[in-house]
Amino acid sequence: MGQDCISEIYFEKDRILRGIVSGKGMVYREILSICRDHDIFSRGLIQTRELDQSVAYGRQYSMILEHERIPFISYPHEWSSEMLKAAALLQIDLDLALREYGYALKDSHPWNVLFYYDKPVFVDFSSIIPVREFKEQDWLGSFSRNWVRKIWSCLKLPSKYFYENYRRMFRPYFLLPLYLMNLRNQRKARHLLFARTLNTTDQTIRPGEVFGMFFPFFLSWEFFKALRLLRGQQGEMQFLKALRKEISSLKASRFKSRYTPYYDQKGENFDVDQPGPWKEKQRSVQEILTHYKPRTVLDVACNTGWFALLAARLGCDVVAFDIDEECVNLLFERIRGKHMRILPLVIDFLHPTPDVYAWPNPGEGQDPVLFALEKRLQCDLVLALGIVHHLCLGEGKPFGAILEPLNKLSLKTLVIEFIPPEDSLIQKERSFFKAYQKAPHSFGWYTLENLKSEIRKYFLDAEEKPSHPEGRKLLVCHKNR
Repeated sequence: MGQDCISEIYFEKDRILRGIVSGKGMVYREILSICRDHDIFSRGLIQTRELDQSVAYGRQYSMILEHERIPFISYPHEWSSEMLKAAALLQIDLDLALREYGYALKDSHPWNVLFYYDKPVFVDFSSIIPVREFKEQDWLGSFSRNWVRKIWSCLKLPSKYFYENYRRMFRPYFLLPLYLMNLRNQRKARHLLFARTLNTTDQTIRPGEVFGMFFPFFLSWEFFKALRLLRGQQGEMQFLKALRKEISSLKASRFKSRYTPYYDQKGENFDVDQPGPWKEKQRSVQEILTHYKPRTVLDVACNTGWFALLAARLGCDVVAFDIDEECVNLLFERIRGKHMRILPLVIDFLHPTPDVYAWPNPGEGQDPVLFALEKRLQCDLVLALGIVHHLCLGEGKPFGAILEPLNKLSLKTLVIEFIPPEDSLIQKERSFFKAYQKAPHSFGWYTLENLKSEIRKYFLDAEEKPSHPEGRKLLVCHKNR
């Protein structure tokens, strides 16, 4: 169960229920009616309906709502730069739409957004409040002690609460990371989003961390933006429109890395719908997916997502992740608006998201603020193609260090590829495999038979399938239960 001052959330198998506390039922019935009658849900608000009951788990509420369930939970530091940008624009557009009817979003941060595959969705329904109630939010009433903020707090301007919400929520967690990405520092932006996750620390992302010695210029620009707020609610609308234009102008991605042309370089950039020229590897994976019919598929180290696209075409719900930012951006742009059931993410397989608890004292029995990767992205079938040789020969990791997390992510089946060290790609690109290049004679353990032996610790005996080129093997591993 999760809760705030307005509502309490209950998770019941595949259902998500929200109980609205006493005294707020009339407001949220009106909000629900407005969202339904004016098509607000189609703009990215979580699909919501009222249940014909007022009691849940023995507690009495003004009303009980049921929300659509998002298949997979992901976090802002796992989104590609284009996904973060899409989530930011969603919040602005949703806020603008709600303000037409006298309502607004009070918590404008990215942890209120989940991705329904390629579509960002705002999930915190009780974050919608009447505009007139902004000044009643306790956390907005406590302005910082900085002398500029102190003067600002004394001004009799209703819009100061709107700006305080923007300053504490939207600016540090949306705008500043997007500026970092615009400056081609995606890694730092992703690190800060994780390290400053809301409610896990008392720190936020600051302008100085993004702009360095040039941050006064950013603050000057912020000052001129804030002048619009002198016009009250009309100025707030102008501020949001200007903010939307600012974010739209930021180039969050480069769409090029040394891994984005991977399939072209291998001569395997085939049309997913045209199997005629496919290589043995593509045919084997299609046969496996067709035979086992998994409901969910996880594509680990997906590159630009060829096999994720194949799985989605075959009717699977797919999560695809890679460490390469631009590969994931390309996949996101490829599926965007096409209603394909693929969630693309930027994740380092060796350093996935762990359980992260509230700051400063998590308290015994408390749920994490962030849930570990294996609790959120478990799938019926896991594809681990083209990753083992990179982690073993490149990073020096043993088979066990790879199979243990794959075992946690796999509910039923693992498909893993073995590429021998004499493979032409490894020999041509030795700089990609630093551990092997440094001491090739110390990798006598890196054999297909040793991999099979390690697999038996987690799965039933692996079934071999052909891959491409010759010498590579796919191993289909079944869960040992």
